[in-house]
Amino acid sequence: MLNTDNTIVVKFGGSCLSTSEDLVKAAKMVVAETIKGRNVVVVVSALKGTTDQLLRLAEGSTGGNISSAELDEILSMGERVAARLMASALRSAGVKSISIDPYSEYWPIFTNDRFGNADPLVKETKKAVVEKLTPLIESQVVPVVCGFLGKTLHGQITTLGRGGSDTSAVLIGNCLAAKEVILVKDVEGVLTGDPDFIESTALIKSLDTEEVVRLTSAGAKIIHPKALWFKPRDMLIRIVGFQNGDLTATGTVITGSGFPELQVLASDTNVSMITIVGEEAVKPEALFSILSAVREAGGKILSAALEPLSLILYISGENTKKVVNSIHRTIREKGLGKAISLFENLSMITVKGGNLETSPGIVDTVTSLLGKAKINIFGILTISSSVRIFVNQKEKGKATDLIKKNLEVKD
Repeated sequence: MLNTDNTIVVKFGGSCLSTSEDLVKAAKMVVAETIKGRNVVVVVSALKGTTDQLLRLAEGSTGGNISSAELDEILSMGERVAARLMASALRSAGVKSISIDPYSEYWPIFTNDRFGNADPLVKETKKAVVEKLTPLIESQVVPVVCGFLGKTLHGQITTLGRGGSDTSAVLIGNCLAAKEVILVKDVEGVLTGDPDFIESTALIKSLDTEEVVRLTSAGAKIIHPKALWFKPRDMLIRIVGFQNGDLTATGTVITGSGFPELQVLASDTNVSMITIVGEEAVKPEALFSILSAVREAGGKILSAALEPLSLILYISGENTKKVVNSIHRTIREKGLGKAISLFENLSMITVKGGNLETSPGIVDTVTSLLGKAKINIFGILTISSSVRIFVNQKEKGKATDLIKKNLEVKD
């Protein structure tokens, strides 16, 4: 019986693997964990630069006239070579190991046929992981699985999108109920900012899943967003630096539940839309004063929007009148705006989920849908992997049901 508490999945990014010395170092890192008695599954990306080279060759030799399915087959060569090299390095270091690619009898990851950016079929993948990988692990064999790749139920190779090896590792960890997934990268962990632009950055020891989503959606290259779909709450994701040569290095730990599939949630809280007009209202010093006025009056800011001549706040709280008067007093005393207006009895509907970025046209779908139903929208904001829509409270139920039905979201 596999001891899942003692099982880890380790993914080596391609940026860490470019030479034979890198492969030897990676193998030693894995061996150190097996000596401790830990069960290890290794996931590898293609060696540094390989995928880009294959892509250039494929597009150059065909003039770009190549199908997505054929391109996935070609791009898979990078991971297939890397897996064989890593398994060989592990065997040379005295550990039983086997490389596993989509043509192997042990292949575990199955996907739909969306070539170039396929989505895993979780039920089929979990069955394959349990039936094929578990016996190998129990036999003290270290499987080296190609990251980034999948296979359709018809046997065609797919790719999971750039950075998809993260997804491979987290998905396998999920299916094995592994205690931890370790992503080995060319940085020591997640920093407080991009060191290419920000001075004196520091290592962040821990991040919640939703914090990671916020950062990655804003351009931070922490983890492939799709990987977070498959993170169970009790499984840790740790990002460590290859340069440390140690998989137990502190790095950055990602905690919390994975980001769910698409959801539509209607808030029970009464929302008020407060608009402050005047060019002074959008200046930094004015924002601080106005937000302080809201807080002092006991209001909670749900969202905010700036325009050249106005600031719009969406606020919840028990005493809207107190909040409005607090803001009005502030802008009058400090000359931070010309006038203030209020619209009460609104509701906030949130469309959110880890796969929002793979569902194009959400905003257009929602606005068109509500427009045809003659439901007025008092505001629509996109924040990370979520869309917030404000409608009249009386129309909340109708609007929510329409959005769920058209986006095919289950209750």
